Amino acid sequence: MALDIHGIAPLLQVFDMPVSVHFYRDVLGFDLVQTSPKLSENADDVNWAMLQLNGATLMLNTAYEPEHRPAAPDPARIAMHSDAALYFGCPDVDKAYRELRAMGIEVKEPAVAPYGMKQLYLKDPDGYELCFQWKAYDSCDPPIASRSHEGLGARFRRGRRRGPAMQNSLCSGIPAKRSRLTEQPRED
Repeated sequence: MALDIHGIAPLLQVFDMPVSVHFYRDVLGFDLVQTSPKLSENADDVNWAMLQLNGATLMLNTAYEPEHRPAAPDPARIAMHSDAALYFGCPDVDKAYRELRAMGIEVKEPAVAPYGMKQLYLKDPDGYELCFQWKAYDSCDPPIASRSHEGLGARFRRGRRRGPAMQNSLCSGIPAKRSRLTEQPRED
């Protein structure tokens, strides 16, 4: 039996709610759909917020109660945020890159991962890693440019010296048994 689930809504602990709301709403384009009561005249100064964009839902919660919030974020706490990342489906990664750059956001150009996803990474104001990605190609059929590598892996990508176990592992991501591989140079 499968549960009747209709999405996922990660909850991120943030240091400065107005800064985080600004980033997700005004930079990335999320809609602020629900909040806890405001704490000041600033409507974004809340303890909790829910944001949505094209079916993606994200919740933000203040990491500290207002009376216990330190003057600056704790670097150790921010460093711990690197153990998780949020991956968003983004059909036009290059357009997202151009739009973020036009807003003054420092991001590296998108790159295609070995498993076929074109990805653009950046960090939010609290150091959470965000990735905007979309399928660039089928991981079992990489583009010709990626086949130019020499060495054992390139021979496998070209279909040489791999048995059924290796073929399945390349497409499924499951490592093949090394005993089935041979590292002898091939002769053309």
